[in-house]
Amino acid sequence: MKKQTTATLYCTKLNQLETQLTPENQVYFADLRGYMSFGGLFLDEGELNMQLYQMATDLLEAQRDGVTAAAFFGKQPQLLADQLLANTKKASIPALLGLAALVVGILWGINLVTAFSQNGVLRVSVPQYLLDGVIGVVGVSLLFLILQRSFYSPKKSQLSSVWSFIATMVVFLLVIAGQLATGLLLIDDGVIRLPYPWDLLLLGVIVISLLTWLLLKGTALYPFVFLVLGVALLGLIHRLQVAEVLQGTVWSVGQGVILVVALGATFVSYRWRKRKD
Repeated sequence: MKKQTTATLYCTKLNQLETQLTPENQVYFADLRGYMSFGGLFLDEGELNMQLYQMATDLLEAQRDGVTAAAFFGKQPQLLADQLLANTKKASIPALLGLAALVVGILWGINLVTAFSQNGVLRVSVPQYLLDGVIGVVGVSLLFLILQRSFYSPKKSQLSSVWSFIATMVVFLLVIAGQLATGLLLIDDGVIRLPYPWDLLLLGVIVISLLTWLLLKGTALYPFVFLVLGVALLGLIHRLQVAEVLQGTVWSVGQGVILVVALGATFVSYRWRKRKD
């Protein structure tokens, strides 16, 4: 069984077990699970979920004997969680690269959507894209750290939640500022120009790769196929307009219709899947 499948399997079983806990135990275990999950960004997800599942199973057995989570695991859950995380197997290099690729891919995708929507020859600044990727990975790592620490802050109160929210927003805004800065400062450095029809070839490779990834990830992500196809069609029409292959205002009006239809199909498909599940 693949590790990714194992992680998903134990996550589903864990969700089912949590519903059987008492409200008091649910609060205790939810904090413990959240702390370990956010702290396990660079750990093996399958093994981490398996540990949490075993802990929930043991707690459920103790609960039947009238034992609370605090009495079973102790009154220092953060220390327990840190010890478990320290002994958990590290994530494999391919898994870490896959996580980084996901973050970088999202940021690059945003940049490419902007690039494809511009007039003239398609321009891709290699230094800008590389630095954007680094900023994104660092930003996500900081967000996970902030969210992990929010579970067992010295004074877990509404005030600490506010500070966690502020810290999260600061990191988020810094990432956006970094993206804007690289776009302004490095836009003319290390530029690769892709004239027609090479820009369409790049678009095709990106769309096929993204659709393949979405379909392999499982049915939960199928609704986003409509969004990818809609954005791809918008990029195709715009690049053909830039190359003067397509002319006339009907294509400009059609782009708005395509976007609305794509978003509508994505939303309807997502809601249908949620009701089905």
